[in-house]
Amino acid sequence: RGRARGLVHTPALVGGMVAPLVTAYLIELLGWRWVFAVFGSLGVVWALLFGRWFRDRPADHPAVNAAERELIGPPPAAHAGRLPVRPILMSRNVWLLSGVLASGSCCVYLMFAWYPTYLERVRGVSNVESGWWNSLIMFGGAAGCLAGGWFADLAWRRVPNPRWAFPVVGGPAFALAAGAMAVGTLADAVEWKSAFLALACFAIHCHAGSWWGANSAMSAPHTAAVFGVINSLGVLSAAAAQVAFGAVP
Repeated sequence: RGRARGLVHTPALVGGMVAPLVTAYLIELLGWRWVFAVFGSLGVVWALLFGRWFRDRPADHPAVNAAERELIGPPPAAHAGRLPVRPILMSRNVWLLSGVLASGSCCVYLMFAWYPTYLERVRGVSNVESGWWNSLIMFGGAAGCLAGGWFADLAWRRVPNPRWAFPVVGGPAFALAAGAMAVGTLADAVEWKSAFLALACFAIHCHAGSWWGANSAMSAPHTAAVFGVINSLGVLSAAAAQVAFGAVP
């Protein structure tokens, strides 16, 4: 699951890597208003393609042949039973995983939202150059998703005690991220500062495969609901961090 989750999450970071650079050039070429029109049009096209191609169950797709349907097998039985809301909200593991996601989200979205502003207003770099450096940070996150998924699956196979299979990846990853952010803060040159923040983004996203593995292992058959609770807390903390950081003198 670690590598699969890494592969699913990586395109989001790749899109984020390309977007700042493309946006910077589009603003220079067309102006900022037309950037919304261009990106919005791409979204409409993708939605039409997705609606035409996607199926909830792969076996239902007209392009799937009989041999593939046999390999896929029958659909899983629908889960019956009420959602255990109280046990979920009282679970220590749910709150611990929420803390992990909240910490990572705060750091990552501060990089994405505030670092370009810092480069342009404080360091005086151009809009296009800022886009290049922000893309480098996103590239670190995309590489971290792939590497973290591989490490998560490796740890699951090699660590004798399943209790430590996921922390053995996520813990060192967050420690590396903290160190890289500290060094990046002290670095003076924009090149080094951006490189260390890219390393921090790499390390933060390295935990994603392990985080998803831990969530799936503890919450089945209510993985979607538990993830919804945890992700909501992570998003709220990330949003609060943007406001808090902007209020710092």
